[in-house]
This record gives sequence, C-alpha cells and structure tokens, in this order.
Amino acid sequence: MHLLNTRYRAFVPAVTLMALLGFSTGAAASSCVSINGTQQVISYGPLTGTTTSPLFSGSEFNPGDLVNLSWTLSSVSLAPSLTLNWGDGMSDSLNGSTISHSANSSTLNTLVSITSSAPGPGTYTFSVGCQLALSTVSAVTPGTGVANDVLTINGTGFFGASQVFFGDTPATPTIISSTQMSVTVPAGSGIVPLKLVNAQGVETPAGFNFQYLIPPLILDSAAVPPAAVGEPYIHALSASGGVGPYSYSATGLPSSGLSMNPQGVITGTPSSAGNLDIEVTVTDSQSAVDTRSFSLQINASAPALAFTSVPPANVRVGSAPYIVTTNSDQSARLSLSVDSGSQSVCTIQGQAVNFVGAGSCVIRAMLAAQGSLAEESVQQQVQVEQAATPSLHGVPGLSPWGLAALASALVAVMGLRRQRRHTA
Repeated sequence: MHLLNTRYRAFVPAVTLMALLGFSTGAAASSCVSINGTQQVISYGPLTGTTTSPLFSGSEFNPGDLVNLSWTLSSVSLAPSLTLNWGDGMSDSLNGSTISHSANSSTLNTLVSITSSAPGPGTYTFSVGCQLALSTVSAVTPGTGVANDVLTINGTGFFGASQVFFGDTPATPTIISSTQMSVTVPAGSGIVPLKLVNAQGVETPAGFNFQYLIPPLILDSAAVPPAAVGEPYIHALSASGGVGPYSYSATGLPSSGLSMNPQGVITGTPSSAGNLDIEVTVTDSQSAVDTRSFSLQINASAPALAFTSVPPANVRVGSAPYIVTTNSDQSARLSLSVDSGSQSVCTIQGQAVNFVGAGSCVIRAMLAAQGSLAEESVQQQVQVEQAATPSLHGVPGLSPWGLAALASALVAVMGLRRQRRHTA
C-alpha cells in the first residue's frame, strides 16, 4: 500500500479546499494520481449538527481503488458523531481512527463530505492515501503477430496502467476505457510474456504470452540495371523477412564474365553483349528459401564520348550560334555546358552556343556515371575575336597617307574639269 498523506480542514469551502490539495474540478484524473500533495494540517471552527463539509473531489478514484483515511481529534473533551459520505452513495461512521473504502462506481464523481450530528470545537487532522486497483487481463487479441501490429487488451482496472511489457521491452498503451486498451507491438522475437505496470510502478503479470511471427522471406524483385561489354559492373541484390543472415546463389552467370558472391553482389566485366536470364535463390538461417528470375541486359561497348560538330572558323563576337552535337544517344546522362572561366565569352542554351565576348570559349560535354558506367567528359575550344570595325568611308585597308593622296587626286581632277569648262 502506497500512502500519500494530505491533511485538510473539514469546513473549508469546496473550491478552496480542492485548490489547496491540487485537485481538479474538471475531468477525472488517472486513478489515485492526483493525491500526491504535501502534508497539510488545517484547523477549523466548531462543528454543527447540520453542516456537510466537502473534503475532496471523488474524481481522483476509479473502480477498485482502495481509499485510506486516518484522522486524529484534539482540543475537545467529547468527539462529535461524524459520518463520511462517499460520492458513490456509501457512507461510513468515523467513530474510530481509520477507515478504508473500495470505490465501486465508475468514479466517485461527487464531493466526499463529512456530516456532524452534534456541535463541538476541535481540530481534526485527516490523512488520505490511495492504493491503485490492480489490473487484470481477460483477453489479448491477436496473440501472435509482428512488430508494429496493434493489440487489443481486455480486462479490468486499466486506469492506472502506464506500460505494457513484451518480455523486457516496454510499450506505451492507449487507454480506451477501464476495461480495454490498445498497444503497438515493439520489435522482438520468439514467445514473450506480457505484463502491465501501473502509474505507481506496480507490476501485474497479464497471464498471457505474445508470439512473434517470422515474416516470409522475400527476395527483392526490382529490375537489375544493364551492363556494358568491357565495363566493370557491380550490383547488390537484397531480401527481407525470414531470419538472417541470408545466403545467395545464382544460375545463368557462368561464362558471361560476371559472378555473384554469397552476399548477393554481382560483379565482373561482361565479355559479350546479350541478354542474360538469371535465377537467384536466397536462403535464410532457418532454411527458408525464395527464388526469382531476373533479366540482365548486357549492351555492346559504347564508343568513347566525342563531339560530332566542328566549331566554325573566324568566330567573332555576335557570330551566328554554334550548334553542338555528340556521338552519344544517352540523353538522360548527357549534359552540355561552358567552362566557368568562359562565361564572359560564350553562353549555351540547349545545344546552341552564343558568342558574347572576345577570348577563349571552352565547351564541355559530359556523360554522368550510371550503374556500372563511369563518367565521361570531352571539351572543345573556340577562339572568339572582337567584332570587325568598318574602315573609313567604306574603303577597306586604306592608310591615312593613302587617304591624303586620294584627296589630292580628287582636288586635281576637279580643278582640271573646271579649267576645261572655262576654255570651252
């Protein structure tokens, strides 16, 4: 029995008294839990024959809880006759010094009070304790399953249950009512006993076991990635369920240049193109097996990545865009870009390279790594000149001395024409 002592004055108004004790006037608390205040001694005035004085709210108790009261009386020569009225309709005469009451309704949902049949002064000191009703289990459904399944547990006295243990592994239940709870199965194996632990740490064996079932052994059926002739290949298969460790074996790989180890990893360098039909078997430690067929496509060796477009000659700023092409048909892996140091010289949109400044434009083509295929990259370089500046007066390549000579000749010609007109 776990006693948590609280003392209080018999004639303090209900709300004030419950505030002193830390009791709530709202919804019922978990069984016995709220009776945990520090000990208090409260003095009160003379008793009267008609006063009913509230002691505490019965909402702290649940069916089967054992409420324990003890009291002393001082400063009086004759103890008045006192009656303790429980919220469940029961009453007890306080002629002695202790009493126990087993709650027998859904909650003691009215105030517990004392009625005095005779006046008299004095100081009563009450101590209250509560012993949780022990939980019992009548059914566990289902009794077998795997981790993360949800069990329903039926029984009695579940108000104070705070944990369900699967062997030594705890799980926090959801209390549905005083007679039913649900709990999610934690990870575990084998057959384990169930037990309940209430809010005060009292353990109650449930009298039921839970049996962990072994999930079926399943080999992952995801498609294996393709391989390429002459390219190193590696791919790991996986399985789930059963009881580890697993061991793998395969047929259909001999003479292909590929092999699979007992851990399910396919490695090697394919020697010829084609389609391999592989049958893989996984076995667990309990001799359970699962077998599945896979198709492994081995592609012919792909040519090294290269540009198929040729950069234009005599490229100047503002020249027509250069359309870049490569010999790769793997568009998902292929990307085109310009070197970070060339971004003031050229830009690229899709396959079109635009020339925006003078300098060296470095264009990159890259195939990203995928499965057993390694990354590849190549680059082209284009020298970009400034845009051409038109010559003076539209005469290309004429020097200043040439311009002066041309001007003198024009003056001479004009003078000769005027002289001929004058002579005529």
